[in-house]
Amino acid sequence: NLILYFLKCFMSNSNIVDNEEIKSSVKNLEDSMIDYLDYEDEDDENDGYTPSYNHDDVKTAMNYIHEFLEKIEKAENRDEALELVEEYITKLNELNEKCDYEIFETDQREFIWEIFNEAMNLKWFSFPEDEDVTEEWREF
Repeated sequence: NLILYFLKCFMSNSNIVDNEEIKSSVKNLEDSMIDYLDYEDEDDENDGYTPSYNHDDVKTAMNYIHEFLEKIEKAENRDEALELVEEYITKLNELNEKCDYEIFETDQREFIWEIFNEAMNLKWFSFPEDEDVTEEWREF
């Protein structure tokens, strides 16, 4: 129990925002949303189609992700962390609805799952490691 306590203290002090796995997932999430917009801007095969979201919506989504990461870093227990998960997944759901459910497709859902789960795991709040902490609230 003493070893687990020290490990938990060590892990809770790790910098979630600067974690390489999380940074990679955050970048992949943003790039995938922007790539779709840029592809649609080329307008080669989708003659006249305009996505229901734009660069400002991507910026909003990324702001939510960054806010979540900053706040979960300060969470002191699993219940507090789960409240943050619920709050930010709800915000992302609302954004997705505003964007006619187009901003988060399968790839984006996976990146969001990776970000939220890895943050929970780094805080030692998610067991088992592959638990989907977003599933209860996620509508995308």
